Amino acid sequence: MPSDHTWRGKPEDRDPWREWIRRNVESGRDGYVFEDIDLVPWLVARRYFGILDPVGRFMFIERKLGNASMGNAQIRTFGLIDRILRKGDPLGQRWSGWYLLNHPHENPWKCTYVIINGEKLTMDQFKLFLKFELDIPPYEFPDYVWKSKEAG
Repeated sequence: MPSDHTWRGKPEDRDPWREWIRRNVESGRDGYVFEDIDLVPWLVARRYFGILDPVGRFMFIERKLGNASMGNAQIRTFGLIDRILRKGDPLGQRWSGWYLLNHPHENPWKCTYVIINGEKLTMDQFKLFLKFELDIPPYEFPDYVWKSKEAG
């Protein structure tokens, strides 16, 4: 049965691919969830201590207008991805983490600040963050997103 998700945004902002999926694939109630990742900053081919690092570091950013939070489907989906990436890079040399970006305007030129994981940043601080030059603790997902009921 097609998804019963209701679009709450402006009609002109509808993503035709998401709309097609919504109409042609079962809903979350049937076990199918579709999420997108808004931003993937990737710092690559930088020299550290005179050594070229061709792999680099990356993070994922979920962007929300105002003080909106991630929904349950996003928390569960992104939390599982985060858990797997943390296990694959336990020292955090490549995976910097997941971040929730809240911004007061859709137009970034009108923003004087943003909020990353609850921390208010000026736009200049935000630029440093995007360049991996300002450390902010990554988003902490609840344990339930990756633990199955059977595992306890």
